[in-house]
Amino acid sequence: MPSKEELVFAQRFPFSEKAKNLVKKEKFLLEDVSQEIIERARIMLLNSFRKKPYFLNEISSSKDLLLNEIYAFPVSKILLSEIKSIDLNRKFALNFSQSTFKFLEKEKNNEKLFELFDDFKVKFTLSEKQDFLLSVELIDFLSIPFFNELKLVNQTVSEGKVFLTKNDSIRFVSSLVYNKIFFSLPLPVKNIPKKFKETAKMLKGDFFAIKKTLPEFKFSALLKPEFFPPCMSFLYEKLSSSSQLTHIGNFDLACFLINTRISQEDFLKLYSRAPNFKEHMVVYHFNNIKGTEEKPRYSSPACGKMAEHGLCLRNDSCQGIKSPLGYYIRNLKRLKKPLESKTETK
Repeated sequence: MPSKEELVFAQRFPFSEKAKNLVKKEKFLLEDVSQEIIERARIMLLNSFRKKPYFLNEISSSKDLLLNEIYAFPVSKILLSEIKSIDLNRKFALNFSQSTFKFLEKEKNNEKLFELFDDFKVKFTLSEKQDFLLSVELIDFLSIPFFNELKLVNQTVSEGKVFLTKNDSIRFVSSLVYNKIFFSLPLPVKNIPKKFKETAKMLKGDFFAIKKTLPEFKFSALLKPEFFPPCMSFLYEKLSSSSQLTHIGNFDLACFLINTRISQEDFLKLYSRAPNFKEHMVVYHFNNIKGTEEKPRYSSPACGKMAEHGLCLRNDSCQGIKSPLGYYIRNLKRLKKPLESKTETK
């Protein structure tokens, strides 16, 4: 049995390599997962769906309870993968990213912060510069897609190193947490036990029950969001659930949608869900991107551009694809082929 200290770290940071190695050493098998662990995983996911922090009093917890909590994390990821929702994957990753930030923010000696840097295998040097806690290599900093103020243009860079304050160091690690969890999903779930499938089905119902009530949104034309590539599905789901998109995320999604020939009416319906919705601005951007006889239409972003913007979510379904629009068109063609075959048979 691992020490209490090791268990507390793994429970607090279940995404860490230390936690992963601990689970391997304990010979964790899906067939042996108890109902208690599944229930802890369910609570973990429900809290993520509700955007509520998930806390456990590690000091008063027994080793067995801590171990169950550690097991609940990979079980949660399996359940999420069975549910198949990019938006829920995002909420789950964000919940752990935010809880990590809050814990590290309260830490006085930075011990766990440094441990997480080591766990992520990011080399750092304590800074001698005033107002900065540490520095990381520029190449390590650039290897991570950020969606916030941690972009390089906002940082202090000198001699190939990026200097970070304590707050930015914590944001850096929190972003690593988000990326590690989000990009690890979905997991293969073809042969998971029946009890996992049943729990995932219940959770799906729970999610729709607690989801903010919004009028059902459907495109009036023949646009099919279920055929969108992973990157655009992520942006579409986020916007349709009234979450704020970044400026570049808004622009990339708009260019993609307009190149699918979405109507202005549908475009307005979708963007009316944005927290900062202003109809006249949405109409302006729609017409600007759509272009005129004098001004050409903006093209849909290529995969390389999405990666540059930190928005690429490439997976196996994207093989041979160079742009999100190409992915969508390919899926539409695959839909039409069976329909054409049926027509010919008749």
